Amino acid sequence: MREKLAELAHSQWSGWMEYLFSKGTFNKDGTWIMPIWAVERWSHQMQTSYPQLSESEKESDREEADRVLEIIASQPVTQPDAIELMVAVEEAAQHCPDCVVGAFCSKHDKAFWEFWAEAKRHLSDNP
Repeated sequence: MREKLAELAHSQWSGWMEYLFSKGTFNKDGTWIMPIWAVERWSHQMQTSYPQLSESEKESDREEADRVLEIIASQPVTQPDAIELMVAVEEAAQHCPDCVVGAFCSKHDKAFWEFWAEAKRHLSDNP
């Protein structure tokens, strides 16, 4: 599970870097210049809390959170994965506008209880 999530994190990072570099200009000496529009846009996004993002920016973050949930749902639960799974669901839920502190939205609530049922099955099969 950890390796799948790490692979996803790397894929997300490398995809972002490829996009970022495509928007700037490389100099002959190997340095790179970011255009002012990108500095302004990404600085604004970086300094904006999730609830204050535009709906399209939130949707982009939700799509990334969904990729994490897909990995979680596709993997069998092992005892060492239990804590990692709980943390991943909770972190994904933090970026969901429909979740509130102490209560997941229906999508994240379902993911949590599916994880819990699988973890209980695993732990009872492997005392």
